[in-house]
Order: sequence, then C-alpha cells, then structure tokens
Amino acid sequence: MPAAVAAVAARRDGVVVSFVPRPGSLVAEVRLVSLRGGRRRSVARRLVEVRAGRRAAVRLRLPRLRAGRYEVVVRAGASLRTLGPPVAVGVRVS
Repeated sequence: MPAAVAAVAARRDGVVVSFVPRPGSLVAEVRLVSLRGGRRRSVARRLVEVRAGRRAAVRLRLPRLRAGRYEVVVRAGASLRTLGPPVAVGVRVS
C-alpha cells in the first residue's frame, strides 16, 4: 500500500490493499479507518476468502472518500472467529 493516494484516483479506482495472509488463513478482514480529529472511525470493511501464503489484493470502492489521514487494518485467520492480530499501515489521501 502506498503511503499517499490521490483522492480523485481513490474515488475513481478504489483503494487497493495487497497482503500475504499468515499460514493457516482462509479468510481476511480488511478495514479502512478514518483518523479525523483524534478519533478512529471505520469507513469501509470487507471480508474476503484468501489462501495462506499467497498474495491477496482487495479493492475498497469508496466513491465519497475525502482527503485526510486513514489507516488500513488487515486481520487474517482460519475463520471469522479466529482472526489473528491486526496489522495496520497509515495512508494519506490528498
């Protein structure tokens, strides 16, 4: 995930998140969290099927995405109940 994304491109093409799930993973949860005003608010959430050790790419379509600071959070596991610890990366939409 790049550290900065143009708002126009993100609205048009969506935000693409690429990751390699941990061993034993069958599902992954990808969330986009807004970091406005010191508060964390979930903007988008998507559950996808994945294969452990194989790169997965998820496109989050957000036609009303605004400029600001965001965080992409990915959790992967064998099932929804057994999702592992979150891995987060910051991204700036300008």
